[in-house]
Amino acid sequence: MEERETAGAKPIHSRKHGNEFPQEIVTRQDAARRQLTTAIDLVLGIGDAVSANVLAWSAVEMLRGVAKARGVDTFSGQLEDRIKPEFLRYWRNILKEHYNYFKHADRDPEGVITDFTPESTTWTLFGGVLDYVHIYKTRTWSMLVYQIWFLSRHPEITLDETAEMVSALAPGLRYPAGKPLDEAVQAAFEMVDNGRKHPELLAQLGPAWLKTLEP
Repeated sequence: MEERETAGAKPIHSRKHGNEFPQEIVTRQDAARRQLTTAIDLVLGIGDAVSANVLAWSAVEMLRGVAKARGVDTFSGQLEDRIKPEFLRYWRNILKEHYNYFKHADRDPEGVITDFTPESTTWTLFGGVLDYVHIYKTRTWSMLVYQIWFLSRHPEITLDETAEMVSALAPGLRYPAGKPLDEAVQAAFEMVDNGRKHPELLAQLGPAWLKTLEP
């Protein structure tokens, strides 16, 4: 049987019931990378904020465990540091209400939500990307574009250290601030796609940013 290659994973073969099933070794970083990258594609390219929400939260929860073991602060952890302890459970339930709805149906199988906001997924995904970068000190091209897109969409939260990059790429992203989400994502997805098809173009970022990009 032909072995299937996956970045960061080593193919293994096992025999069950007389058939061969390819297996992969998947690290926490592999899993988080795939979840976040797929969620970014879903938000920017397909417009499926529901599926992206589940993937983004799954990555955030896993990365929280990795960060705790390594003594690294997470995006959500920094927010929770500003919440009174007695309100933490309420805070977490509010943030993850829709994620839990998309995952479970044991308590209310016929329930319907009427207040899901696709834009909320972009914030969860941004936090997940930040956590990935803080933990592993690296990022994919799509993560970098997503970070710049998000900060271009919300320039009021941009730090000085990233303001120059955001300002430089905002025209290429067609200035997403203030636009409806479905209009704001189009240029960002094109930028992600172009970088994947033409990796030589990434050299224009300069060595400081290139050294943080995963191949």
